[in-house]
Amino acid sequence: MRIIKRKWVYTVVALLTIFLCINGSLALVEDDCRICHTTGLVDVHHLLFEEGYSCLDCHDFTNISLGNARDCLICHTNPGEIDHGINCTHCHLEGGGLTVPNWNGPILTRSGFFNSVHKNITGDFNSSNYSDINMVCWGCHYKEELSRTQPPQRHPLSPRNCSNMDCHNVKQSIYNEPMIYEHFKDVDEIDENVSTAVNCPECHVNSIINPQKNIVLSNTSLVSHYGSTDDLINTTSCIYCHLDLDNAQDWGNAPDPTDNVSTLSDEEWEETLYVGDKWDLSNRYFLIFQDLTVKGDSAHLQLYLNDLLLEDIVLHEGTNYIYEEEFIDSDNNQVDCIVLDLDLISVFSGMNNTNFVTLKAHYWKRIHPENNDSTCWACHMDNYVIEKKRYVVLDEDEDNEIIYYVEVLLDFSEKDTPDQKILSPEDFVLKEGYNQTMQLGGGFELMVNEVDIDGKQASLTLTKNGSVVEEYISHEGDYIEYEEDLSFNGHDIDDVVVVRAKLDSVFNGISYDAAIITDVKVISELYGIEDDEILGGYNTSQLHIDDTFSIGGTPDTFHVPLLNEGLDGGSDCVYCHEISNGFNISAVNAVHSRLGGHDKLNANAISNEDLISDINKACWACHGDGTDPGRHPPDYLYPKQCEDCHVALMDPNFNAVDISDEVHGQVEDCSRCHAADYPGLHVINMFEPLTPYIININVTSEEIDKAQYLTTSFTAIAGWNMKVRSMEYFIDIEGQPGDGISLESVDGIFDEQVEDAQFSVNVSELEPGEHIIIIHSMERDNKWGPITTAEFSIESDSIISEHLGHSLLGLSILVLLACIIFWRRSKPTLSVLNVLILTSIIVLVTTGSGCLSFSDETDQIRTEQEDNEDIVNNEDRTDQITTLSEGIGHDRECTFCHSELGHIPECTQCHGLIHGNSLPDCKKCHDAHGPLNFTGSQSYENNCGICHIKQLNEFNENPGRHADLKCDYCHLKHRQIEICINCHEPHGTDLTYHDCINCHPAHMPQQIDYPDDVDSEDCGYCHEEVSISLQSGHTLHNTLECTYCHTVHALIPDCNDCHAPHTSNQTYEDCVVCHDAHDPVVMELPTTGTWRDTCAACHKQIDDELQESETKHDDLGCIYCHPKHAYLPTCDSCHGLPHKEIHESYTECKMCHVYSHAVKDILFSK
Repeated sequence: MRIIKRKWVYTVVALLTIFLCINGSLALVEDDCRICHTTGLVDVHHLLFEEGYSCLDCHDFTNISLGNARDCLICHTNPGEIDHGINCTHCHLEGGGLTVPNWNGPILTRSGFFNSVHKNITGDFNSSNYSDINMVCWGCHYKEELSRTQPPQRHPLSPRNCSNMDCHNVKQSIYNEPMIYEHFKDVDEIDENVSTAVNCPECHVNSIINPQKNIVLSNTSLVSHYGSTDDLINTTSCIYCHLDLDNAQDWGNAPDPTDNVSTLSDEEWEETLYVGDKWDLSNRYFLIFQDLTVKGDSAHLQLYLNDLLLEDIVLHEGTNYIYEEEFIDSDNNQVDCIVLDLDLISVFSGMNNTNFVTLKAHYWKRIHPENNDSTCWACHMDNYVIEKKRYVVLDEDEDNEIIYYVEVLLDFSEKDTPDQKILSPEDFVLKEGYNQTMQLGGGFELMVNEVDIDGKQASLTLTKNGSVVEEYISHEGDYIEYEEDLSFNGHDIDDVVVVRAKLDSVFNGISYDAAIITDVKVISELYGIEDDEILGGYNTSQLHIDDTFSIGGTPDTFHVPLLNEGLDGGSDCVYCHEISNGFNISAVNAVHSRLGGHDKLNANAISNEDLISDINKACWACHGDGTDPGRHPPDYLYPKQCEDCHVALMDPNFNAVDISDEVHGQVEDCSRCHAADYPGLHVINMFEPLTPYIININVTSEEIDKAQYLTTSFTAIAGWNMKVRSMEYFIDIEGQPGDGISLESVDGIFDEQVEDAQFSVNVSELEPGEHIIIIHSMERDNKWGPITTAEFSIESDSIISEHLGHSLLGLSILVLLACIIFWRRSKPTLSVLNVLILTSIIVLVTTGSGCLSFSDETDQIRTEQEDNEDIVNNEDRTDQITTLSEGIGHDRECTFCHSELGHIPECTQCHGLIHGNSLPDCKKCHDAHGPLNFTGSQSYENNCGICHIKQLNEFNENPGRHADLKCDYCHLKHRQIEICINCHEPHGTDLTYHDCINCHPAHMPQQIDYPDDVDSEDCGYCHEEVSISLQSGHTLHNTLECTYCHTVHALIPDCNDCHAPHTSNQTYEDCVVCHDAHDPVVMELPTTGTWRDTCAACHKQIDDELQESETKHDDLGCIYCHPKHAYLPTCDSCHGLPHKEIHESYTECKMCHVYSHAVKDILFSK
């Protein structure tokens, strides 16, 4: 036992001797023994060191090439610490002072580390001082944040790891490293937002400075020591990774959101459902809560996809249900995927059948049909707006925990930001003498007063809100700066440069001198906000002096706080989908157009939030069920079609007009006519044609049973493919629609767009004089068309006049006989006889002249037909059509065709195949006994061009909506011509069909052709601005008709056709530079070019003076001094007051320089 103890003592003494020899001295303290003689950190073990034991017997040295234990002692003078521990660079940096041991592991290359993004995280980097670089190492390798200058007590083993959220997220270190808020692997642990499948180094290892070492410990180590921002991913493009397979593989295998297979959302959704309620689960999956068990502990649910029942589910309270399904993904692989993870949290069964359940679920993320970045940002950025604003932190108040910041209003250095590039070009040219100013924002404007060409300098003025704040005389290359003291709630920051710009160069041009301004930067007033607040999604406690951050617009990186997992739309549809908002996603002109005919659709719906416009409610009707959806409705990509509401009458159909029993309702492709945004169908064209209308009115008279009757026949035409539903007429006085004398159609049923009717009126019962027949017809829903009238007159009562005529004739004969008898028997005096004879003659003449007798039938009633301007008279058109050789009808004897009983001849026996072999069956279109009563045939519809060659050629040569239609789309019957305004809204309320075809040929309406006498007012319906300019003009142009100059539509005549040019070489293009074509005396001079010859054409004397003046003025273009016609500048606008003392006596320049264009010809007026 003693021997063993003695050996133990010898061993300890030997080891101590070795240490003393190597290190000079060794002082043991109380716990030094524990360094070697423990199995843990506290317990002392009793292992005896034999002679010859060394460090290498216990310690791993795989990464070190050691000769013997003495090599260990280079660092480990004290086995519990690292001697010179602060000098990390001795061992771990290329060229470090300690070359032994020879590491096989991480030695940093100077070229790599010295250019890495982490080289100066503590602010102490100094490439010439290795001791300073050590402090940079401590930033990552020493987690205790006691002091930036406090060295570690021993060799650190566990550096910070961004993947473990040790830095850059959640909590900021004392080094104020940039914080990332979104799009990293474990972000869903702090918020349900945009997480990734891999850790930070897996992406950032693609952007490193070449380490020139083959051995690295990990991607984390590689990125930490050699990471850069040189080759990072395109940080503003989502589709760069998510829709490009090659990029996705390089940058963390980003999932394809357009794939038909999705994954469960990171967010857990909760919903309370009453019996019968529906819960939309995205991607057209939904749940319906059907019922509770009697005990009230289980619920019956049904899972649907579209209208397909996938599964009946019975869940007990507190249990879980998973729905899994097999899919074929985009790579044609069969995969098993969980679509729904559902938990029944609680069940409530109350009285009066008040039963509901509370469910929680993870369901599939939305499958995206979109494939551009703009749509990504619209949904995946909180409060996304087009306008981007950038801010800079100027100061911090650590005591009061407030940061102070400003908005960057203008910064020409933002070259990589597209919207800044457009708004802020690199160079801005300000022309001298044009009073041209540069709007800088914040009320600031910069103006060039004068350019000194010889001295390469310029005079500039800076104003704020219209007041001069600074004037500068700057040379080329100089910067101008304007400082202000900024203040916010008592916190002052003095002498802040709020405007900075560089006079890059000056320019001496032929027509103008200019200053070129570059490197402009302007900031706003000062703002303040407390720490630990949210500012545009940023945590203000993590923003520090000189930090910049942006709100709105294109995201700066994928790590900005505004990113989210996806908003999935919202109630305010037009916030994103209004075309004027410029989101560059699927959009319509909703707010301005009010969606046309859907303006009031669903207007009474209740909104749960404030909306930009109530037109959103119309969106909810077509893309949802009419209620506030709160997010994208499940079927928003599959909106209702026109026929769903107007024909199928789906519930709800929002009181849509029912046209289910109209031919109009069976036609496909409603958008062809009803879409103002064709081929879309958002802005609805509402047609209000004057239908049904009356044509072909014909009035005749006849005597029936000794009574005189007036017979009226007419045709009524309803709107396109609609039915005439009723007809009525009035005599003399128009009553309320529906109160007239009702009529039946000739065929006894109202079932077509075109209906004929006839009625007779017993005029014997009417008073003599002028009378009017008033006719109109009705479509569905009591829509009565315009009235059509026919006038007739009754000159006297027919029966009374006839009896009176006969009576007077008999009376005259009796009087004559009485005169003769009286004369023979009484021998009257001559005077009495003369009276009797004269009376008889008067009676006879009066009766014989017909004045007292009833006139002939055609004279008794006079009828007039009145053509309505808005109606096309089909009979007029019929007269223009060449008839077949046999005339209007087969007016021959029956036996001509039917030579024997039962014989039905073939048409071709007489007529041959008049339309060719392609149309052999005449009876499909023609009535046998009235062949020109053309019935038409849909089977022959495509053969109309056999006869109507001209119209077919017009279609083929002029593609458009009309050319895409079949003939019977407009011509329901042969020779029926549809009125243009049945489909098209007229340019003006007083325009008629005849006005339409005046300009628009029916089969090629876009080829506008008009007669010479077309009214200029008609042109003004489309060319309103030009019409106003012409009418308000002050020249002979406004006395001419449009067709005087524009003989053909869109023809722009050459001014020189009527007007002599100012100079011989002038063209039309030269004329319109100054003159407005429709009001030529209003002149706008160009802002560039000399145009001196043009001016000299009228101002020759002045030009001669200028050429002879031998002054610099002669080198300038006229518009340099006269930017507007007849504008006279003041001398001091360019020259100031060069002769200040002289001006005291001669207050006006022209008192000496009498001739403005020959200023050297000085005359003294005193």
